[in-house]
Amino acid sequence: MKRIIAISLLMPLLWGCQLLLIGGAGTAVGAYMWASSNLTRNYMQPMDKTWDASVAAVTSMGLEIISKRRDTHYGVIKARLSNDETLKIALEKWTNRETRVTIRAGKTGSKETSTRVHEEIARAFRHGYRF
Repeated sequence: MKRIIAISLLMPLLWGCQLLLIGGAGTAVGAYMWASSNLTRNYMQPMDKTWDASVAAVTSMGLEIISKRRDTHYGVIKARLSNDETLKIALEKWTNRETRVTIRAGKTGSKETSTRVHEEIARAFRHGYRF
């Protein structure tokens, strides 16, 4: 509830951004934020689990992983989309139990594709990374 209030108070500061409140199993209340052709959401999951869910999501979508690199606080997964453009998933550890995931699909940033990837990540949490 505190997050919803805080987000509501900050919305006027998000000039060109769209903010959608959503909920997901195992993720508590989250928010998608579309800014600069990137779709961002915080997951109430530790970095390790969010990394595994992100890799599982990309794999379940049938995308070829081009590169993966990560450390304890930051990680990037790059995959090839069907139109031969690049999907970039950036993960950032916020706390021991919260990870921010930013997705950019293609050069110009497809909101539809980015949303689908976030949905697959949430699905991976619900299904234990198995599809």
